Amino acid sequence: KYIMQFYIRKMFTSENYNLHYYNYMYRNLLFSDKGFFFFFITFHGKDFLMQFSLLFTYCFIVSSVRIVFFLLFFLLFHLIFFYKILHKFSKI
Repeated sequence: KYIMQFYIRKMFTSENYNLHYYNYMYRNLLFSDKGFFFFFITFHGKDFLMQFSLLFTYCFIVSSVRIVFFLLFFLLFHLIFFYKILHKFSKI
């Protein structure tokens, strides 16, 4: 597990210009509020597993405090959402 994390981090922080550019692009997307909001909007599709995989790759690319809070909020929101749906179905 730790070896995988190390290799993924090494991959995104290598001296390759192209990877540096993408890393910079992702950071800009995260730290700008418009980009952050857009990122939040795009995560409300139908495919939940795809959202999760994308979110975790995003966490690997940009490891910051903001994304951790976002992940917690995202999990909380979806737990409440699914609980409400299950509650409706249980009444029927």
